[in-house]
Amino acid sequence: MPVPLAAPERELPDEAMDHYWHPDRPGVEHAPEWFQRDLRIIDKDDRVRVVRPPDSAPLYQPRAWLVWYRKPAVTHYLSPGWLMLREWRDVRHEPLPLDVRVFSYLFSVSAQQFGSGKGYWNHCVSEMNREKAARNKVHQDGNHDRMEDYRQFMQIKNIGSGNKFSSHHDGTVVPSRGHANWLAERRQRMIPGDVARDEANQREARL
Repeated sequence: MPVPLAAPERELPDEAMDHYWHPDRPGVEHAPEWFQRDLRIIDKDDRVRVVRPPDSAPLYQPRAWLVWYRKPAVTHYLSPGWLMLREWRDVRHEPLPLDVRVFSYLFSVSAQQFGSGKGYWNHCVSEMNREKAARNKVHQDGNHDRMEDYRQFMQIKNIGSGNKFSSHHDGTVVPSRGHANWLAERRQRMIPGDVARDEANQREARL
């Protein structure tokens, strides 16, 4: 009996991307008061914000604190008016706690590192595209594996007790007519020639 194809995976929504959760997005979790107070010491213009996606966000990796910079020139639909400086994770992409390392990082971000403000924005866009490509690859690999398993199952094979197609796809019960014919042909090929001739003569005599 044919196995029905699995329904294709739906692409994850924008909410699965960290870049969706900018500081003006409803539901985001803002940094604790003590951290915001220390942040204002080095960011008197209130341009830097640190927020985290809500617990209910359908993220494909553990939620982490996100460091944002207010930039009205940004018009991308995911985060209008905001430029993400960094997802606060370690090299294994595990979330990091809020501590003085955030402030050290903010001091280190400069135009010299990326050439210009536009260069840093292009870097962030590349990171967004990389994140989306990684997400899509997970789904595509899963779909490919399921389709390959189904294709292998549906292959007609001449091993085991009989031909898979003749045994299971002619609409009859087992042993099917096709299966019986296959067994007869297989026996005819395997028995000695003199025995085959004797059986043929016996069948002609009965007729």
